[in-house]
Amino acid sequence: MLVIYLALRALSSLLDLPRQARQWRAQQKERAMHAALLDSMSYLVAGRFPARAQGGRVCAEPAAVAVSERSVTRSRNPFGSTRPPAGG
Repeated sequence: MLVIYLALRALSSLLDLPRQARQWRAQQKERAMHAALLDSMSYLVAGRFPARAQGGRVCAEPAAVAVSERSVTRSRNPFGSTRPPAGG
């Protein structure tokens, strides 16, 4: 009687393997999506965006970014001066 029970349990476990594999794959996909969501949210909050979101442009020199930021700030000043407005 015990042999029949063990054989049926083994057969049941063997037939259940495809369902367990599908469940495992779905769980791995869900974990990967959750990790990607957390990464993207942390990038959004920190103000960093991956290169793909910026059109694939990656700047190799951080100093070039600082220079371009200063020039953009100066070019937006309608009065042509780099000093802050009076009374402000």
